This record gives sequence, C-alpha cells and structure tokens, in this order.
Amino acid sequence: MNKSGKILVFAADFFEIKQILQALKRTKNWNFQKINSKKFVFFKAQKNSSEITFCLTGIGKKNATKNTRYSLKKNVFEFDKIFFIGLAGAIDPYLKIGAIVSPNAVFHAQNPTQTINFTNGQSVLATSDFPLLSSQEKSQYHASIVDMETFFSITEILKFTDPATHKNILSKISILKAVSDDLNFRFPENFESNNQIFTTLCSQKNCFAKIFKLIKIILTKPNLSFILANLHIYKNSQKAIKNLTKILMEKLN
Repeated sequence: MNKSGKILVFAADFFEIKQILQALKRTKNWNFQKINSKKFVFFKAQKNSSEITFCLTGIGKKNATKNTRYSLKKNVFEFDKIFFIGLAGAIDPYLKIGAIVSPNAVFHAQNPTQTINFTNGQSVLATSDFPLLSSQEKSQYHASIVDMETFFSITEILKFTDPATHKNILSKISILKAVSDDLNFRFPENFESNNQIFTTLCSQKNCFAKIFKLIKIILTKPNLSFILANLHIYKNSQKAIKNLTKILMEKLN
C-alpha cells in the first residue's frame, strides 16, 4: 500500500494466503505477527501506518460463521477495505482453472432468496452448505462460481452490526476468488473422505513432516488413481492461488 490504511482479508485456509504472505515478506519493511488463540488464528503485516490483517475462517458454514463472529471483536469499522479471497469452483462453463472472479453479489445456494449485493465487482457467487463435486450439482445454480464460506461470513458481519451502517460496510467489501476446478472437472468418488494427500500438501506442516505423512498415506492406500487425483487437484489449486496472489498484491500496493 502506497498510502496509509487498514485492510482486513478473510480466507478459509492458510493455503489460500501462504503465497501472499511470502510475497509481502519479500518486500521491504513489513513487520509480521502471527496471533494464535484457542478460537482463532490471524496474521498481521504492518509497515508505517499501513496494516493488513489476515483472518482464517476455516472451511464450511459452521467454521465461517463461528470464526467470523469471533473476528468481530476486531472492529470492522476501523478497516478501510475488506477482502474475501480464496478458491472457488466454476459454474460458468467459460471460466477456466486459474481465472480470477470478483463477484458483486453472493447468495446462499440452498436458499437463493437470500442475496447480498455489493458496489464492487461483477458476476455472482453462490455459497453452498456442502461441496458441489460434479457439473450436474453445480449447474443447478444461477451463479458464476461457488464456495462454502463467503455468504455466511458476510451475513455474520451484518448480523452483528447496526443496519444503518450496512451500506458503508458493503461498500468496503471486495470478493476475489480463484477458480480451482472448472465446470467439467469431476472430483473422484468419495473425495471428501479420501483427500488426505491434498490436505497434507496444503497444510502448514514443515517439509519433512509432510513427506513423512505422505509416505504413510501412500503405503496405507496404494491406489494410483486416488494419488493422481489428489496431486492433480493440488496442482490446479496452486495455479489458482498463484494468480490470486498476483491480483491481490496489485490491489494492496
């Protein structure tokens, strides 16, 4: 940021902000702080009068609701800009892996009458109660992309703030989502319960701990298609996060 200001960034998982933190660390004069509590984890980068706070909500409705509520102990009014970033699945057939989408509306997929509109961005984001793992599941929703957190987090912010302030809060919000799986991509059967390789690669474990766990998983489940599917999804996610990092860094500078 060339001018002073405070920015709040929400993401579901550390994997989604790791490259951004690394990019900031490569620039000069940023001071970093990781703050752990029993309920929440957030990272703070400070330089002169500029400050960026990264809040990890966790994956899914329950985590996003609970952790966003906890984060509200940090007054949302003190921030000049609020970003919701991370990975999303494409519903629009023209969106390919790595595409960056900035929606100006988000709705609850299982209750589409609940919609939140913004002044920033274009296209529509659907937030689902559960993963949509096939094109058939995704295509029933009238949106460009789908995730599992954003609607619930923003709803929580609005629930605990004065309605008279909502227009001002929504004007500060921008959503940046990177497509990690396009409409035609089909997740392996039972991926939710067989994604240990993907989740290990995305974890905060150090390199040696990751290698040890990966070897253990492969020896326990020596299924080639299962291994290749996890690696393919991780590769797509890395590409998406790389593009997201580039766009967000442009907005932060």
